[in-house]
Amino acid sequence: MLIVSGSVAACNAVGLASLLRERIGLATFVVLTKGAKRFVTRDAIRYAGEATAVVTDKSEPLFSRPDHIWLASHALGILVYPASADFIGRTACGLATDVASTTFLAGHRKPRMVVPSMNSMMWSNTLLQRNLSVLRENGVKVVDTNEGQAPDVAGVCTLFESLVEQSSGTV
Repeated sequence: MLIVSGSVAACNAVGLASLLRERIGLATFVVLTKGAKRFVTRDAIRYAGEATAVVTDKSEPLFSRPDHIWLASHALGILVYPASADFIGRTACGLATDVASTTFLAGHRKPRMVVPSMNSMMWSNTLLQRNLSVLRENGVKVVDTNEGQAPDVAGVCTLFESLVEQSSGTV
C-alpha cells in the first residue's frame, strides 16, 4: 500500500504505483493526502499508476470496515512516498488527522517505510531530524536521502520489496 503526501516528488508516485503493481504483482491501494492532491490527481494514480483503488479524505467509504482499518489490516506493508515534513511530524507525534495518518498509525504491526522528500533547508531542521528518529525508534524504516531529495522510484520499490520480504518471508 502506498501513501502519497504533499511534496513536489508526489509527481513520481504515479510511476511508483505502477512499478509496485508490476514488481509485486498484487493490488495496489493508494492514499492521497490533501497536500498530495496539489501535485498529482486521483485519476493519474488510478489509471496511469494502475492503482486498484485511490482513497482520499473526500472518498466514499470503499470497504465494510473503516477504510484506514481495512487498508492497514490488508496491506503487506505501508510505503510513504514522498514523506513530507508535515506527514513525518504528525505521525511521529501519533496524530491521526486524516485517512493517510490513521492508516499509517493503524498499520503499526506491518512493515512501514517512509521516504522523506523536501527542501534541504527543511531537511536540516533539528525538529524534523528528531521526528525521523522517533519513527525509527518505533520500527519504521526511514530511507536515507540526499539532503531531503527522494531517491529514484526503482530504488524505492526495491527497498520496499526487500522490507516486505524480510518481514513476511514472501512478497
